[in-house]
Amino acid sequence: GDIDVDEMEKKIIAQFGSIKNPENAPERKLYEIPNNDEPLISIETDPEATQNMAMFFYKHPKKEMSTIEDYRQSLVEGLYNGMLNARLNELSQKPECPYIFAQTSYGQFLARNLDAYTSYGMMKENQIDKGIEAIMTENQRVKQHGFNATELERMKKDMLQRYEKAAKEADKTPSKRLADQYVSNYLTQEPIPSVKTEFKLAQKLVPEIKLEEINKLANEWITDNNFVMMVTAPEKEGVEVPTKEDILNIIEKVKKVKLEPYIDDVSDAPLLKDMPVGSKVTATKENEELGFTELTLGNGIRVVLMPTDFKNDEILMSAYSYGGTSHASDEDILDATFSFAIVQQCGVGEFSSTQLEKKLQGKDVEVMPVITDTDEGFRGSCAPKDLETMLQLTFLYCTNPRVDKEAFDSFISKMKNQMKFLGSSPMMVFQDTLTKVMSSNSPRAIAVPKTEQLDKIDMNKAFEFYNDRYSDAGDFNFFFVGNFDVEELKPLLEKYLGGLPSKNRKESYLDKSPKFPEGIKDVTVHKGMDEKSIVAIVMDGEFDYNYTSKLHIKVMTQILNIKLREYLREEESGVYGVQIMEQISQYPKPRYKLIVYFPCSPKNAKKLTKTVFREMEKIMAEGPTDDDLAKVKETLTREHEENLKENKYWLRTLEGKYFNNESFDNFNKYTEDIKAITKEEIQQAAKKYITPEHYVRVVLMPEKK
Repeated sequence: GDIDVDEMEKKIIAQFGSIKNPENAPERKLYEIPNNDEPLISIETDPEATQNMAMFFYKHPKKEMSTIEDYRQSLVEGLYNGMLNARLNELSQKPECPYIFAQTSYGQFLARNLDAYTSYGMMKENQIDKGIEAIMTENQRVKQHGFNATELERMKKDMLQRYEKAAKEADKTPSKRLADQYVSNYLTQEPIPSVKTEFKLAQKLVPEIKLEEINKLANEWITDNNFVMMVTAPEKEGVEVPTKEDILNIIEKVKKVKLEPYIDDVSDAPLLKDMPVGSKVTATKENEELGFTELTLGNGIRVVLMPTDFKNDEILMSAYSYGGTSHASDEDILDATFSFAIVQQCGVGEFSSTQLEKKLQGKDVEVMPVITDTDEGFRGSCAPKDLETMLQLTFLYCTNPRVDKEAFDSFISKMKNQMKFLGSSPMMVFQDTLTKVMSSNSPRAIAVPKTEQLDKIDMNKAFEFYNDRYSDAGDFNFFFVGNFDVEELKPLLEKYLGGLPSKNRKESYLDKSPKFPEGIKDVTVHKGMDEKSIVAIVMDGEFDYNYTSKLHIKVMTQILNIKLREYLREEESGVYGVQIMEQISQYPKPRYKLIVYFPCSPKNAKKLTKTVFREMEKIMAEGPTDDDLAKVKETLTREHEENLKENKYWLRTLEGKYFNNESFDNFNKYTEDIKAITKEEIQQAAKKYITPEHYVRVVLMPEKK
């Protein structure tokens, strides 16, 4: 990090130099895990478990990495797991797949003398046995037939792209990552070549790796001995869990079955078949003080560009257009809420989501549509070399989302299984109750949708809503931050964003926001057997949305964080952690929320709630202390200095300012304005935003015995 080495060495000697190793120090023993000839199977259930999980291992002797050949072997193993994981993910896209997700890996096991080849998955309800069989079957398919040349070609491209990206960001490597590598090198002698050296090695070694040497790993890794299986599941009525005998039968069945080779369904078609007819830049504005450019395209789209050098191989993108799910009726709210996720599951153009993933392997690019209650838009990122691909994907998501009934059914199947499990989680029941209470039971506020609600989601309605939101891009605002040249980017923006359809609709959001309850609403939820509680206190009200008010509520919240941490955690030892946060929104109406959240012992919930209100009332009556205000000012100043070096901060800031129609005039005065805040201003803010006579409190308690 940014340190003076000599000065740091002096501090270390002063702090630790007097420590001496004890005489006759005990020898450090290395404990070994024994081999096993017969399968070891563990099946455990728990009333509060929220998932069906299965994990199986094949134990192998530890491989040390010290030579170039060892490093090459790790690349071979990485290609194997990458290709099998791609197959497992492809299978999960089918509605009949018995698992929600599955993955494999090879690496260090529990003890220092062992590695293990590991497969694991989250299974759908009452399909643990089928999920285990499906994952073992795909392992067996590789053992019988190996991988295909087309799979290997894509995975090599993908692997080299990741090494290239790391090498390009070598001078931006976070200090923590370097420190972790030094620790591993000291404790286990793990080699630490630079990322540039690794990239050079990968460039040389990866192209030489043959399909045959990858395929033979299956016979080495998947063995008859040293097999271990672990299954965990909820303990509740109606949940079917396989027995040890069931699992042993699956193992024997999979060994004997003769499987068909994997067929690699890949398309050579171009991502975008017909190129759009774009539109030119019609207006340009420069913000020289902050260094960004605003363009207006012929179809009405506004584009804000901020070139930076914070990352060498990163461009971030976001976009918004007012509207969102506020344009959906209460009856169709779930269709609208999940519409963008359904579209992602289905793919774009001629490509299913699996085909699209294969098409994009070897590229560093991601685009996803996002719809909130007030707007619809995009989030995306790419390496500079893949910028055109990111724009093509954006164009396709606007103009050609792919309707795929099988993909839709798969999405609903996964959601239903995940929500069923979450419904038994005390934490999720607590969150669901809090959402309902805060929204006065609005049908638009859904934290954990029920199975019957998910069953009512209509694919055609979801696509109809999505297409309505994205078929008119004329009032979209796009933001790009990262390593690019504005003039080089302009022709691509004109071609792809300028080619998006525009109907000249000038839309906004509708005010359908749920109503926060009047007075005091105190609700207790009994769920779970463990002796633990969670308390949430929420205050909500109108907000004078401006720069100064936002600073004041932010500083006030930070000061309360200090006080609540001092009294709830450190003095009363009542909680492990406590958090208070502010949420501010400009639209559909300017409002704020203060949210206090802390876990505690059930017997302390009432006492600690009183402590929270005591500290709130104290800052209302007396204002903050000089020390607390100084601490917060220092923290916010330091955070701001660090944020200014982050692409994601600038993207968030630019989009936020435009979305909320805020001025940039005060931006460079932020640190100065923070330092100028007085105790009296924070006291007034506390009186305005803390409402002891108007709040919601929800408490999670154990079930009554």
